[in-house]
Amino acid sequence: MSISRNYKKSGFTLIELMIAVAIFSLMTVFAYAGVNQIINTRVLAAQSLDRLASVQFALRQMALDIEQIHPRPVREEFGDSLVPTVIADLRRFNQLEMTRAGWRNPLGTPRPTLQRVAYRLEDGELIRSHWNVLDRMQMNPPVEFTLLSDIDSFELQFMNEAGEWVSSWPDPDLPGQLQLGARPRAVEIIIRFEDAERGELRRVIEVLR
Repeated sequence: MSISRNYKKSGFTLIELMIAVAIFSLMTVFAYAGVNQIINTRVLAAQSLDRLASVQFALRQMALDIEQIHPRPVREEFGDSLVPTVIADLRRFNQLEMTRAGWRNPLGTPRPTLQRVAYRLEDGELIRSHWNVLDRMQMNPPVEFTLLSDIDSFELQFMNEAGEWVSSWPDPDLPGQLQLGARPRAVEIIIRFEDAERGELRRVIEVLR
């Protein structure tokens, strides 16, 4: 006795399989592109936040120095003549140098509360220097710290007692003796970044009396 059985065949054809693989490939490409976009966005956001924090720190440090300018000139490094309490000239090695008060001393180290600080732009970096003594000599090297990088230019403007802005300090209209302890009423900082998107930063800081 013979028994006949009918088998129902099922499965994918080659064309259907190729279509499924193509769809899966497209979905993978789209998914990777989306994840990559998210990662790039997070990296750019982190870089922007780091840059913003650096700019804020630099401005805060400069504000603390300028607000507390003290009318105390210092002795010249290579002689006995005096250097004004504030001296600023873009042709100098340090574009801005000044004596400031309020140098905190929590450890009680034997040193003054006045501090001589300087700023300069070198190879696209804004560098702050300070000395542990006021009347320094060659044996007293500065302590330097880079505040900002990727800087195109660093400029300063100074408000004199007449309320006028001048580009260098001491004010050339002041008599020679008065220039030693002269302080501006305010200082305008102008920083231009190499990145065009960041553009130009301006900040006016009042000198406390």
